[in-house]
Amino acid sequence: MTMARTAEEKQAGGAETMEVLLGRSPEIPSKMVHDWEKIVLDFGSSDESTIHPGNDLLVQALQHYFGNTYLVQPVHHMVGFWGSKMKQAAELIRPGEKGRKYIFLLNNTCVVRQMVRRPGASFPNVEPLLTSMIKRYKKCYLDECWAPLKCLSSDEFTAEFLVTCNRQMTWKVAAELRYKLRKEILELIAPPYDGSRVIDIDGLFEG
Repeated sequence: MTMARTAEEKQAGGAETMEVLLGRSPEIPSKMVHDWEKIVLDFGSSDESTIHPGNDLLVQALQHYFGNTYLVQPVHHMVGFWGSKMKQAAELIRPGEKGRKYIFLLNNTCVVRQMVRRPGASFPNVEPLLTSMIKRYKKCYLDECWAPLKCLSSDEFTAEFLVTCNRQMTWKVAAELRYKLRKEILELIAPPYDGSRVIDIDGLFEG
């Protein structure tokens, strides 16, 4: 019961920061903050594939912002607030599982990027922000889960590689991200110039 209360407090936290950041504007960003407080996410049943309802709140705020030229809140403030709340949620989803929070962040950031790319959508400067976040999360994931394998001896590498693959085999990763991650993992731990490591990760991740 204490853990559930802590999760709710963490999830609701940060609203005041957003209001200060946006100058306590009465416009849609404040509504985004207030609506976020109403979100209830069951962290116990959530995993890396969970699509956070806050994604829709961000897109709604962006739609209102770009539809009203009199609004002055910088877009990066709204995206930054959303990103900080997603990081809070990521820490509460399967805590302690190495690298999993970054897959949650990657999946949700890719979803939002797809939303702002839809035909008819017009969100200048938003996509580069999201792409930058995706690159950062990928680096964090690779550094945490796979980079340590590079320094291992052949036997140690094989053992740790199998452990890591088995742990992540059933992780659900968006299609556009799944293939890119596999490619980057291979390039990191088995670069083309190193013929001593022939590995297969085609079965890594689920859709």
